[in-house]
Amino acid sequence: MTMEKKNGMSKSEKETLELVLQAYMQEQADNTQAIQDMVTAVNGLTDRIADVSNLVKESSLVRLDTAPLKVALQKGILDLKVALARRPQPLVRKFQLLLFQEQDARLFYKIVFGRWLIWLSVMLLQNNVYKWGVHYTDVRSQIR
Repeated sequence: MTMEKKNGMSKSEKETLELVLQAYMQEQADNTQAIQDMVTAVNGLTDRIADVSNLVKESSLVRLDTAPLKVALQKGILDLKVALARRPQPLVRKFQLLLFQEQDARLFYKIVFGRWLIWLSVMLLQNNVYKWGVHYTDVRSQIR
């Protein structure tokens, strides 16, 4: 025990310390291996990203002729417009009694005051002539 006391540790303490140090060294080795695996994975991903960016740069340098695609799209749009124009339109029946026209009011007034007023005055004149004629014949028959 005197020798053990000189070193400041007992044999059991040394064994415990050696076990702790071995466990710590094993944990450090595992961590180092995990870090090396991560570094290789990151390097692999970096290489893949560099390859993809090179492909993107190369593909952006190559210009495609889009004229046939534009022509095909325009033809398709034109076909859609024709198909929409040809489809049967729904019939809308609308019954309204309007005092004044919604559209073309000027034409409406021209027709009303230009034609209907004349025909109305002609019909009133005929009605008054008829009444006058009936009254005239009644008066003539009473005189005889």
